[in-house]
Amino acid sequence: MALDNIGLTYIPVCVSKVKNLVNLRLSNNKLKTIPDSIGEIENLLFLGLDGNLLTSLPGSISKLENLECIILSDNEFPEFPSIISSLKNLKCIMFENNYISNIPNNINNLEKLEELYFDNNKLIEIPSCIFNLNKLKELNLSGNSISEIPKEIVNLKYLEWLNLDNNQLNEIPEHLTQLKYLKMLKIVGNPIEKIPTFSEKVTILK
Repeated sequence: MALDNIGLTYIPVCVSKVKNLVNLRLSNNKLKTIPDSIGEIENLLFLGLDGNLLTSLPGSISKLENLECIILSDNEFPEFPSIISSLKNLKCIMFENNYISNIPNNINNLEKLEELYFDNNKLIEIPSCIFNLNKLKELNLSGNSISEIPKEIVNLKYLEWLNLDNNQLNEIPEHLTQLKYLKMLKIVGNPIEKIPTFSEKVTILK
């Protein structure tokens, strides 16, 4: 169900009555809150709430146990909603262009997560909890204020795509070359003075 770009200020009650709904897009509206009834759409796989005015999510969202992808980009979240970490089947989180400075440790619960987008937020470091997301393939942390890449990033052994554009990195550490599945490294807009030698299969955009 696509209800994008229609100026919604609330989600119609009838939406939660569609029990077999698997895809719900509410992008680019004027939503400030999400009703508790969202938890009634138990078969939902995809939820797009980007481009609204949200600052929080209701606890009932934890009932969306089948959800695989949630898009919360371009909202006004001051912090990452920890309730998301109860959605054990999530494979993709897009949280670009918000105002968060940290990510709660319970994101570790998302053992199936493959794609994580936190570009253009207020992060000053790569949160250590991210390094426990062992199935992560894509990580976007561009447009923050990150100044170093911890050695623990090698725990993301299946990482294929890493975007660190427009941060405050002075160097790319040698341990990053240990990510044997890495195919793309983006480091545009950093004051980098040192880059180690990567495998030929890695494309570096700098």
